[in-house]
Amino acid sequence: LNKDFEISSVETEPFLLRNIRNKLFENIEHVTAILDDLVHPDKFTSLTESAVLTEQDKEMIITLYKQLMYYSRLALEISVEDSDDLNANFINEFYLFWNESKKILLIITKKMKDCWTNNTVEKSDIAYFG
Repeated sequence: LNKDFEISSVETEPFLLRNIRNKLFENIEHVTAILDDLVHPDKFTSLTESAVLTEQDKEMIITLYKQLMYYSRLALEISVEDSDDLNANFINEFYLFWNESKKILLIITKKMKDCWTNNTVEKSDIAYFG
């Protein structure tokens, strides 16, 4: 958990679980913003990166995006109701999900990175895919 989300930087008193949930929420928001740019590209960066994605990649992104949005909204709901039990359950559930999702994220981020050095994107390929 600390390796992925740097929770050791979280203050230990008095709201440890709430602060860990907030760190996870920040990560969720960061990843969903990147995926949102791929799903709805409107800048050169996202247009270029989305052009190298296959239909299967796009389906994986949309599925992952929906799952992350569920956890984002669950974290928001818990922030309103806030309890140690709810926070602990969220942390455990999300961490299991995250470990599985990293495989998909790695595939996508490698393609995003590689498109900048492989010259695989033609000018005509840079367009919306939605």
